[in-house]
Amino acid sequence: MRKILLATLLSLTPCFAFGAAIPILTVNNATIDYASNQVTVSGTSFETLKKSPTVLFSGAPLAIASFSDSQIVATLPANTAAGTYVMIVANSLGEFTEVDLTYGATGPQGPVGPMGATGPQGPEGLMGNPGPLGPAGPAGPAGPAGGALSYSVAGVISGQLPTDASSGLYGSLTLKNPGTYLLSGQITLINLDSPKTASPTCTIVNTAGSQQGRTSPISLGDIGSGRLLTLPLNGYWVSSEPNTVLWLLCGYGGTSTDVEVWADLGGNAFGSLTAIQVQ
Repeated sequence: MRKILLATLLSLTPCFAFGAAIPILTVNNATIDYASNQVTVSGTSFETLKKSPTVLFSGAPLAIASFSDSQIVATLPANTAAGTYVMIVANSLGEFTEVDLTYGATGPQGPVGPMGATGPQGPEGLMGNPGPLGPAGPAGPAGPAGGALSYSVAGVISGQLPTDASSGLYGSLTLKNPGTYLLSGQITLINLDSPKTASPTCTIVNTAGSQQGRTSPISLGDIGSGRLLTLPLNGYWVSSEPNTVLWLLCGYGGTSTDVEVWADLGGNAFGSLTAIQVQ
């Protein structure tokens, strides 16, 4: 007796939607009553969803004389010849079981026939799970010593947003060595008071006002009332003098109406800025 369980039960009815156990169709035995030419199948989960099961005999459906969740009586075809037939029992959930049913007397087994021709190769199967990680190989030779570590410095951005159309300075970095620096960080502006919106612009300057190698001005977009706006601060700086101090400068330079909006803006600014010497 061979059993097959259909695994793709993707569309279960609501009665199984809250954790109830899914019934599993099983066939315990199948006996033939030759007087009535009927087969009685015993097992479980035949009558799921209160619907009739299906019985296929050699590929053709049998008439169901009676059924319950644990027993099916089906009528076999008239004039069925003696032999072994494949019978499939299925329920309304799509589960099915395949049974070899012998009808009539079984004679002695005949001699083994010749082996048939080899069929075509099937498609490649799925890749199996990766095997365990092998042992670590020997360490390679040490490389040449590298150069001196780059200088880096980080600073905190914080301050009160200006209450007029002027610009505000937020935090500073001191570049100890001359050279080229990569700048990164972010600033968050908070609009606490104004019912309007404002579009401030931030850039990086040094104390002498020079903007050589500075980042491009960063337009921070509109900040609605009661909103936060966070954007990155990325760029570079070329310093020709030691101990150059960089400042983050934020202000507004739009039309007279826009300046009025910036003047009405209240709240805070906070964030961080980092400089790493790369040359």
